[in-house]
Amino acid sequence: MKEFKILILLSVIVISLLVYNKKADKLHRGDIAFVSYNSKGDDYFSIITLKQLQPHTVIYFTDAEWNGNHFNLGEGNLVWSSGDQTIPSNTEIQFKNIKTSPTTNYGFSIGELRLNANGDAIFAYVGESPKQPSTFIAAVSNDALEFGTLINTKLTAGHTAIIYPKHTYQANFQGDKSATKNNLIEALNDFNNYRLQKKKRRLGNQLIKT
Repeated sequence: MKEFKILILLSVIVISLLVYNKKADKLHRGDIAFVSYNSKGDDYFSIITLKQLQPHTVIYFTDAEWNGNHFNLGEGNLVWSSGDQTIPSNTEIQFKNIKTSPTTNYGFSIGELRLNANGDAIFAYVGESPKQPSTFIAAVSNDALEFGTLINTKLTAGHTAIIYPKHTYQANFQGDKSATKNNLIEALNDFNNYRLQKKKRRLGNQLIKT
């Protein structure tokens, strides 16, 4: 079954690249941002477009660590295509069931990401194949160490790379999603604008929230 899923993934990647619109190469860092994240139970995340996305735009996601030159091996990949539609700016794109059979409310996606509730990160990027980034667009994590490093990504911690408070396993942005690009990126890095769930830690015989 796993081999069959991999075969399907490779087929979809090939199809996506055959219809790949070179306008997707014009995506730059900060052209999308993460607005929700859940790494416990039914893993999911969502992004918001901060510019109009052209038809057949392809974006890759991975929870692999970056070492400054390439991603490590053995982590997940998710491929998303906008399909044949133009997606307006300030549109929220949701990714659900990302552990097994990802679904999305725009375009289509395939692959899987298995987020670790103890700490993980997601990179979004464009390129010609998984883990071969040409441009990093955005990233999110609940621990800066989970990125590996941001060197050579041109992403900035606390700006285009959002870092939730440590031990956060669920984050849902509650602010104004119709704001301008710069204002929205600023708001997404202010955690007063979120509903956050943090992992409970045990101190002796007591459970505490960190």
